[in-house]
Amino acid sequence: MNKRKTKRWIPGRLAPQIAMVVVVLGGATFRNLSSDGVRLPTIFPELQGLCPIGAVQTISRIFTDPAYVFTTARLNIWVLAGVVAVSIALGAAFCGRLCPLGSIQEWAGKIGRRVLGKRYNSFGTGRIDHITAYLRFVMIGVVFAAVAGWIALDLELVNPSIALAHLWTTAVPITAAVALAIVLAGSFFVERPWCRWLCPYGAVQGTIARFSPWTIRRDEKLCISCGKCDRTCPMAVRIATRPAVRDDRCNRCTVCIAACPVDGALTFSTRGAKNQVRSGIAISIVAVVLFAAPAATVGTIGHLTRQESETRQTQEFSPDSVSPMMTVRELSSAAGIAEELLLEIIGLPTGFDTETVLFDIEDEPGFEHVTVGYVRDAVGEFLAR
Repeated sequence: MNKRKTKRWIPGRLAPQIAMVVVVLGGATFRNLSSDGVRLPTIFPELQGLCPIGAVQTISRIFTDPAYVFTTARLNIWVLAGVVAVSIALGAAFCGRLCPLGSIQEWAGKIGRRVLGKRYNSFGTGRIDHITAYLRFVMIGVVFAAVAGWIALDLELVNPSIALAHLWTTAVPITAAVALAIVLAGSFFVERPWCRWLCPYGAVQGTIARFSPWTIRRDEKLCISCGKCDRTCPMAVRIATRPAVRDDRCNRCTVCIAACPVDGALTFSTRGAKNQVRSGIAISIVAVVLFAAPAATVGTIGHLTRQESETRQTQEFSPDSVSPMMTVRELSSAAGIAEELLLEIIGLPTGFDTETVLFDIEDEPGFEHVTVGYVRDAVGEFLAR
């Protein structure tokens, strides 16, 4: 007779989810609302290194122009490296435990679950769900094509993450705010609709996760085929008929393990059910360490954003690489232009807070014309002289 569970599995996700929402959205709030001269510690990452579209833009730019590594804000690269490290070791645990947009959708979904009961998350199952999941890879293609210049599309116009972080500013495109509203409204009916069907970053992480040594594994001898794992999986991943989960939408939330009534039937482990992780808390701790380690290590030795000489930066810098989430100071460093001169070039007064994110400048009274596109053009014209 199969042994019933004697110890409850704890997913251990809530604490890191809340922490990341506070760090990312709190950091964006601080940058938007703080007075001039007040700086945010560099441990607060810019959204570009975390948001689904921004991160894939960074990856695409690295493929199309390897020199972009030297011109973008270094913290973006190290945050991206941390996410990749998590994906290699644990699978897409960043999605299920650290992604702010994913967490917000999940919390919105809890309301829908209370109202709809068993009808919640029942839409788009089976073949429809399988087909629509490929839209995430279509999104990767769209982002890459936009970055490469093959199509004319301003991705900021449809980026729900930017709207989430800057919703209270007039700098947020109305289309991005609408995209966020649609995602949150959809979360009332379906668990994490953006993650499940549209997120390009999740598709990248899920693809890497296929080769991760740790995943959800099923012991066929202990499994009683109750189907609870399939019914409780928020991403509609098939678990009950497979020895190991290799679906690229599995975000390692381990809700299935918590739902399984038989001890040991489902484990988070390596091949052969070896090296079993006994608690979701351990997964979260390792994920946080792997995610933070690259940026923390580089920051400790003082090599975050201004490592190249101004001469090398000027030679390799491209105005097209200017990120909306760069600060004026980071742009100055990347372009090899003195801060005072850069302020003059883009029409800002001496003494303007150079820690201001470029995306937020047009929200300042009197500077509505200083958009990111305007900054790119002005800097490009100056460097072309």
